Amino acid sequence: MTYQIISTTPAARGLTYYKVEITEGECRIFKYESNASQEDIDNLVTETLQVESEFAAREAELKQLIADGIVEDPLLIREDNP
Repeated sequence: MTYQIISTTPAARGLTYYKVEITEGECRIFKYESNASQEDIDNLVTETLQVESEFAAREAELKQLIADGIVEDPLLIREDNP
């Protein structure tokens, strides 16, 4: 998928901030190589969104396991284990 680069701004160490439209009304800023091609930016955004999606799926799965009582909530403070 091709993502529209809205703007670029120089960053430190020869890098560039790329403001990229992900969906209509949603933009994100990525710091990447200054000589990046459109394909490089598309790959960066796609990979980032994929990792975020996988993380959200794992988090939802863990929450369901906690809700079902299969695993204990790791954030829950038990009195016998302070």
